[in-house]
Amino acid sequence: MTRVPPYLVGFDALLLSLKDVPHRDVVKAITETASRYRDSAIQAQEVVQLMCARVREAPPNHKVPLLYAVDSILKNVAGRYISFFAQRLADIMRNAYSQVSGKDRERFRHLARSWTRPFKLPTYDPRNPPRPVMIFHNEFLQAVLAAVRLDGLGNPLPEAPPPPSQPQFSVGVGA
Repeated sequence: MTRVPPYLVGFDALLLSLKDVPHRDVVKAITETASRYRDSAIQAQEVVQLMCARVREAPPNHKVPLLYAVDSILKNVAGRYISFFAQRLADIMRNAYSQVSGKDRERFRHLARSWTRPFKLPTYDPRNPPRPVMIFHNEFLQAVLAAVRLDGLGNPLPEAPPPPSQPQFSVGVGA
């Protein structure tokens, strides 16, 4: 059972409410709540730990909406969340991807592809300063791409051939 710090009980309720559909308003509320904790390393780390635990514990059809919430935090809040998620996200995605099928696998691939493209910097407007640009380390991206079976260009990898059957050896006796 996941330990939820008292100040994150409402945040956890939002995570659990996603179910199998990434409702835009819920993802936005999750992102806004996470942004309140971005300045505290301890609180941001606890947000990441909770989100990763919820992805691990979720039934297969609830995993992608939770990862969309992670994606929203990474792209809209950034800051400490980038390094904290980078430490865990490849393993989380590998585990989650192995549990989903069909449409959700394609949604995983789409999400991973969005992390391989450079983010556009908005034109500077003093009334609306640009948001931080997310930059992941190459090792992290390669781990995520491997987890969801994409090559370095974001293209699906061919399915691995089935393992060879055990060779049958016969031992000749005497000659």
